[in-house]
Amino acid sequence: CGGDLLFADAALRRGMRLELYLAEIEADFLNRSVTFADPDHFWERLFMTVKHAPLTKALIMPDALGPKPEQDSVHDRCNRWMLYTALASEWSKLELLALWDGAPGVARGGTGQMVQLIGQKTGRRPLIIDPKTL
Repeated sequence: CGGDLLFADAALRRGMRLELYLAEIEADFLNRSVTFADPDHFWERLFMTVKHAPLTKALIMPDALGPKPEQDSVHDRCNRWMLYTALASEWSKLELLALWDGAPGVARGGTGQMVQLIGQKTGRRPLIIDPKTL
């Protein structure tokens, strides 16, 4: 929890452009993924810093794609949205990274499923960054 924000912050500090894909409207995302375990508001402040950075483009899935179909997982749908958007860009310049401890996920849309999806759609395995080694 929080690895994505730490990575995004580090990327911005190095002058990289960032596209921030949120599977839910911001209030729901913050409630379910950020503030639920954040009594000091550290993660919430970092999220706001990342989101409002000049090099960040925030994309909200319900606004961009409309409501999710009933049977879909919001996280699986967001993973596919990110991957298909990346694949539509300059493929030769694309490097796929995943911050993942290698543990199998319990729900659709987890990192392990994204790694598998990347392999299925590209024939490549992303560079895996294991947080236990950092």
